Amino acid sequence: MLQALLLCSCWIAPAAVQGACILRTGFDASHRGVVAQPQFWQPTFSTYLKHALGQELNCTFETVVIPTIDGLFDAAQAGSIDFVMTDVAIRECLESEFGVSAMATLVNLANGSETTFYGGSILVRANRTDINSLADVVGKKLVAGASPALAAGCQMQWGEMQASGVNIFTDAIQVNFALESQAAVNDVLSGAADVAFARSDLLWRMAAQGMVDPQDFKVLAARSYPNYPYPISTPLYPEWAVGALPHVPPDIRSQVAIALMRMSAGDPAARQAGYSRWTSPYAYAQVNRLQARLQYVSSEGRCLRSTDFFGAITCPPKHVKRPEADVMTAEGCVSHGQSCPEGYNCICNPCVALPPPPNPYIWGMRPYILGVVVGMVVLLLLLLAFIWLRKHTAIVPHIPFEELNLSPNSPELERGDLGPVLKGLYRGTAVARQPSVRQSLFCMACGVACALVPETVGDVVTKGGRRVWHGTAGLVKHIVKPRRRLLQNALLDAQAAVHLRHPNIVAAMGISTEPRTGDLLLVESAPEKGTLYNFLQNDTVGLELDMMLSILRNVVAGMCCLHSSNPPILNPDLSSESVLLDSMYQAQLANWPLHRRPSPSTQDASHVLWTAPELLQGSKPN
Repeated sequence: MLQALLLCSCWIAPAAVQGACILRTGFDASHRGVVAQPQFWQPTFSTYLKHALGQELNCTFETVVIPTIDGLFDAAQAGSIDFVMTDVAIRECLESEFGVSAMATLVNLANGSETTFYGGSILVRANRTDINSLADVVGKKLVAGASPALAAGCQMQWGEMQASGVNIFTDAIQVNFALESQAAVNDVLSGAADVAFARSDLLWRMAAQGMVDPQDFKVLAARSYPNYPYPISTPLYPEWAVGALPHVPPDIRSQVAIALMRMSAGDPAARQAGYSRWTSPYAYAQVNRLQARLQYVSSEGRCLRSTDFFGAITCPPKHVKRPEADVMTAEGCVSHGQSCPEGYNCICNPCVALPPPPNPYIWGMRPYILGVVVGMVVLLLLLLAFIWLRKHTAIVPHIPFEELNLSPNSPELERGDLGPVLKGLYRGTAVARQPSVRQSLFCMACGVACALVPETVGDVVTKGGRRVWHGTAGLVKHIVKPRRRLLQNALLDAQAAVHLRHPNIVAAMGISTEPRTGDLLLVESAPEKGTLYNFLQNDTVGLELDMMLSILRNVVAGMCCLHSSNPPILNPDLSSESVLLDSMYQAQLANWPLHRRPSPSTQDASHVLWTAPELLQGSKPN
């Protein structure tokens, strides 16, 4: 497997070496693969480049070893390297932090065919019938040929498992990281591990060297791609690329890139390293997105890198990392019933779930949702209460007294229960006004809203905070209580009258209060022809039978309307004086007590009940 290789260029003064420069080629030796040895790459970055560019650049090429990945980052940060070729994940980190730009992409060989892509495989033994999908990895022992900082060794497969809902740090019983990539394959073959993460072509490269038989393995979540011969568990990613740091002069960068891309397929240097040639650089944004999804790239674009494995562990949401002493020691896995082989970095249960927060739900709902629901219920109850009040509480319109055109000489239509019924005008409409009751200013001041005292009762005074009438406290209560009931009945009359509509009942328009006397007035429409009594007393008007029958029908219709109300309304005061005629001689009932309910007694009647004339004369009934 290709491991992180580094091409370093350190410019030396001409006095130090005969020539313009010395190019030192180095590679990361922290993870050793089957082809990650100096002798595999020395022909490319020493012999080939010296032959292609040595005379033109007058440079000498050498190779050196960089022992750690952090050493690679430090060299790039210090500006002591000019070119770098390494794993795609590491090169992306170098690009995001130090501006390393890709110059040429490797064209590799896969089963004898050229390819510029590779991926990751998730390998298990072929005879493991209990592991057939990514979900079956839960509770198993996992081994990878590189640290999480290397895409080929871990990140590609980890991203695929995370997409399927499996996290290697919380769902695997143990995760071991081997120093050599082929060691992960051997561990699965020997049974030391259940699942291995490996580069997609590693199994067949080892088979080509006689190390393993591919038939002994199966690939989980296997998929195939056109022009790629091997089964693979992840998407394809671009191959490794040679990168140049920003301080390299453009002409040097171009000459090195052109020299690599001019290498012919089958060149001795390419055959020595096991690849075919080089091509123009590919885009590597796909790798960067994978690292961001795995939380290996911060919001500032810095990659997560550490000198040890502990810093490369990222826990999923709602989990925290255990202390390093509990994770990175042999005792950490022993406490979970596992052992760590020598030469491996072993991780057992590095992440623990956070305790659940206090239940944010009340009755199965979040507080703000509950508040909205309660508010809506309260508004609904208020609406229902308003509708109920509108239905059961009659609103009586109040008419300003000054809008009633009533003069002292206003004609009297009839004599009502509480006084004369006078005719007047209200906004151009003929109306009748009759007194309902007179309010007592004293009782209103005492807060008795419906207490009433008629003018004829006498003076009412206050004495020592108690109500006194003619010096006797008990008489005030005796007098006030009946007058309170009288005002209540008057208000009931007005409420019912305003909301009762019938062509044969005088329409009530509202109530008004006379400011001078405090009289409560009921304002009704005034039919033009006056009372039936006055009409019958007028000898100049001929009363025909059809008119008499029409008036009788109107009176009966009005009475039927009163009797059909809910509850029924009785009118014991029906007489010709309480029947009014309009301009069409249609009869309308007036001066009827709406507050009275059916009762066997008629003692409240204010008029003498109708009696047959023969009974009044003492004659025998007919």
